[in-house]
Amino acid sequence: MAPNAIPPNAPLPFFMLPRPPAFSATPVPPELTFSLFLVNYSQFLNKQVDVVMVPAAMQQKGILQGHVSSMAEHKPGHFSIDGGEEVKMCLTSTGFVLFYSNYATDMISNEAVPVKQVDPISVRAVESTVKLSVCLLNLNRQG
Repeated sequence: MAPNAIPPNAPLPFFMLPRPPAFSATPVPPELTFSLFLVNYSQFLNKQVDVVMVPAAMQQKGILQGHVSSMAEHKPGHFSIDGGEEVKMCLTSTGFVLFYSNYATDMISNEAVPVKQVDPISVRAVESTVKLSVCLLNLNRQG
């Protein structure tokens, strides 16, 4: 551990919860178990959902019940969680998605913010500032 690093506030067993045993001959469950782990807390923990759409390396990746076990990197973007009656959309930074053979999925990310909490005016202001800086940088390179 680095001498000046501040350890996370979440207790270690929080991230090491036991997963249910892998299914063998049992039918596919009607819903997917989804957990979203952030740096210091979990936003969703073992939530039963129908489908999760994650920004993957090349395109959006849809995760349904009965998926195969694997691991994938997810890119910055928005992901959606369809829980039947409601669809929750969040913006996320980079991280990983783990697909287990017991029809559970864990998403590990540095940051996730619900879309409803994002102020569009602030986003436009930051976007225009970034575009202006890129234009000025390109102008300085040319001349």
